[in-house]
Formats: sequence, structure tokens, C-alpha cells
Amino acid sequence: MRPDIVDPKPVWATSLWLWLGITILVISFAVGFREYREAQALNRIKFERAVDSSASTLRISLRMRESITEAAAAAYRPAALLFDGELETIDERLLDYIGNVYSFVWAPLITPADQASAVPVLAENAGRPVQLFGGQRRSLTLAEQSKPLVVIADIIPRTYANRSSIGLALNSMPIPSAALADARKSGRVTATAPLSLVQLPGEKSVVLYAPVRDQRSLIGYIGISYRVKDLLGGVQESGPIGLLRISDVGPGTGGGLLFESDSWAPMRAASTRQVKFGGRIWEVAYARPERDDAAIQRGFAAGMAAMLLLLAIVGIALYLIDRNRRLQQALIAHGEAEEQLKIIAGELAHRVKNAYMVALALASQTLGRDDQEGLRSFSGRMRALAKAADALTDGRQQSASLRTVLEAELPASDQIACNGPDISMPADAVQNIHLMFHELATNAAKHGALATADGRVRVDWQLIDGSVNLVWQEVCASAPADLPSQKGFGRSLLETMVPEQLHGTGELSMTAEGLRYAIRFPFPHPVP
Repeated sequence: MRPDIVDPKPVWATSLWLWLGITILVISFAVGFREYREAQALNRIKFERAVDSSASTLRISLRMRESITEAAAAAYRPAALLFDGELETIDERLLDYIGNVYSFVWAPLITPADQASAVPVLAENAGRPVQLFGGQRRSLTLAEQSKPLVVIADIIPRTYANRSSIGLALNSMPIPSAALADARKSGRVTATAPLSLVQLPGEKSVVLYAPVRDQRSLIGYIGISYRVKDLLGGVQESGPIGLLRISDVGPGTGGGLLFESDSWAPMRAASTRQVKFGGRIWEVAYARPERDDAAIQRGFAAGMAAMLLLLAIVGIALYLIDRNRRLQQALIAHGEAEEQLKIIAGELAHRVKNAYMVALALASQTLGRDDQEGLRSFSGRMRALAKAADALTDGRQQSASLRTVLEAELPASDQIACNGPDISMPADAVQNIHLMFHELATNAAKHGALATADGRVRVDWQLIDGSVNLVWQEVCASAPADLPSQKGFGRSLLETMVPEQLHGTGELSMTAEGLRYAIRFPFPHPVP
């Protein structure tokens, strides 16, 4: 099997696993989304139940205050129309039971006949001179009125600020007048629309008025004032309920916002309920805290992230398994191809050697005994080429070491010294270097330093600026003064043929010590 051919089955297997992973992810997402929606629905149900419970608690609390106000009006029977301390005739335990009362007032009906006697009593209750007044403390006289005035005659607690309202004609102002008229007509407890508290700017109050009768005649009203916050008690911002917004939606005069939580604006859709208080309708809006939905969303997101991470881990594992399997198949195919290459290379080396032997035989038959010297030279060069082939085919090498080539051509002798780094030469350069060293060694053995026992050969090479600089230097006692004038094949080989094949330059010269050959060629050797 060729190395570049890989069995496509693992690819299909990976695709199958990938689609399976995507299917699992889609199913997991659908299940997670359904769980998310169910959690939201369950949270909504819990919220609605909490809203119903809170609204019921608020209704019970408001109804209880209406009943207590009715009981207070029924229990109050003043001995005289105006008398200091008349409110104290109401059982203090009843007032304690009401709780969170902002103020408690007695407001009798005063006719024009009562004005002369009423003003001194009002002054006595207030602890200062008093005159009848209406809204914005506008002075009033009974003679100018077409009907009796409902005047605050006493108030509990008797603080200085509260006593300043003694003498105020309630039915001279639109909102209290509307509530008093409804109480008179219905005979039941009636609440006012929201009122602003002068002592506490920004806060709202509501007053419950209950008619007080002497036998069948209306003699005045009991009024109990509450701050809206006090009426809410523990129903706000409890359990799954977030924030509140309460509005008076009527009927009758007034209306508007009663209470709103500080952070209401950023809240989303609310659930509303209606409650009644003193004949008026309040709309209570509840908002669910964002933290509940945020917690569910975070849980959903965390679950999806975990599933994606798991899918990514499985995908990576499958990819690595498939990649490893493909690599193993490629290695097996590569091993098979390498074995085939070894067989082919061995066969090639065998045939090359056979070709060399045939060439040697042909040369021997052709030259015969007439040119023994030429035959020896030709045979030596052919053997150099055979050694180069052996160096490349042995182990199927694509390169050979420069030192290995040098040692293959030079005999082992103390007369030879080699010095240089280990350089791996490409295959197309090895044959030329073998021929070069063969020519130099053959010449040194015949005519140069190796022809005598005292001669020496020094071979040095080094890498300089990406080029190999090699110097062959012979040292002998009787060195010729100059090179031979006749230029043979060996000299042409060293000065021209080998340098050109290596894309470098070669120089053969005669020094005082002996023959010197210097060659320089680029490394790595460029492919021609």
C-alpha cells in the first residue's frame, strides 16, 4: 500500500461520530431548554401563589382596620358635643389593637348656632387661640356656610403639630369632603384618596372616616389616619415577591400613586391584584425579583456549557483516535514502501556493480597489454565510482559523510591527517568527491608525498559563510618546483570537472612543501 493512500473508512467513522455528537447536542439542548421553560413556569406559579397569598394578607389586614374603625365609631359616645378628653372614653386597648395609627381624630358637625360656644372649646383643646379654617388655613365663618362644618375638635396623639389641625373644617377640602359624603350616605367606613403628609414630605396617608350617630342623628365622624407604608406591613418584598407598586384607581375623587418601591423602574412585567379599602379600589402590582430568572438562566447556561465542553472533549478524543489510526496505517504503508525500496536499491546496486565489472572487462579486452598504465587508471576511477555507489546504496542513504568518503579513498596510514567537522554531503556530490579524492590519493602514491616514507598529507576542511572550504596539502622533502606543463585527465578532473559539478571553484598549485589543492563549493550542495 502506498504511504499517501489512506483507508477512507476512518473518515466515514469520524463523520458518523460527529453527526451522532451533534444529534446528542441538539437533543440535550432541547431537553435543557424544556427544563428551563418548566423551571420558569414553576417559578411563575410559585410567584403567582405568593402574590395571591400576599394580596389575601393585605385584604385581611385592611378589612380588620375597617372593622376596628367601625367598632371605634360605635363605642364613641361623647357626653357633650365638644369636650376635652372625649376621645379617651374609647377603650385604650382598642387603640392598641389597631396598631400603626398615625392619628385619631374626632370631628363633630358644627352648625351656625354652635359657633359661639364651639370656638372657645376648640381653643381649650388646642391650647391656643383657634378660629375655624379650611384648606391652606383660609379663615371660615359658619354664617357664610350653607351647611354645617365638620371640624376637627380633638386629635390623638396630642402633639403640637397635631393640635395645629384643631379647627380645620374637613368638608371644606375636596378629598376629605368626598369621603365624608360617602360615609354619610352609606353609613359605613369610607377611605379618602391618597393625601400628602405635611410633616413627612413625599409620603402618602389614607384616612378612614366612620360616621358617629346619636340615636338616628349624625353628630360627627371618627377619623383614623394611616401612613400607606404602615398599612403594607410585612406584605412587601417577602419570599418570591420582589417589589410593589400600589395605586388608587377610584372610584370618586382623587386617586393616583400610593406607594412605589425604590427600584421599581427597572423591573419587568408585574402581576396585579385589586383590593378594597374603605370603599376605594387599590391596584397592587407585584414584580418578581430578577435574581430568580437570572439564577435559572445561569443554571441553563452552565448546563449548556458543560454539554458543549463534554461534546468538545468527545470530539477531540474521536479526532485523536482517528488521527492515530490514520497515522498507524500511513506508517504501515510507509514501512511496506521502504521495504520495497530496499529491495529495489539492493537490486540497483547489484546491477551497477555488474555494469562496472562489464566496463572493466571491456576496457581490459580493448586495451590489452598495450596500455597497462591507462588500464590501471581507468580501473581505479571505476572502483572510485563503485565505492560512491556503495556508500549511497548501503542503508539506502540519501547522503554520505565527507569524512567517510575521504577514509574510503585514502589508505589507513600515519602519513595522513584529516581535520574538519562532520559534514553530510548530498548524493549528487558524493560521486564527484570520491573521484576527487581518488585522483589526489593516486597521484600522491605515485609521484607525491605518499611515494616516500617521510612524506605527509594533511586534509583540512571547514564551513565558512555557507560554503565548504577544503585544502589538500602534501608535505615531502623533494617537491617539484612547478606543476607539469602537460595537462592530463586527472588535472582536468580536479581543476574543471569536479568544481563545475559542485558549483564551486578548484585550484591546483605547487608550494614549497608540495602539491596543494584547494576547492570551495556551496553547502548544502545545490541541486543542478
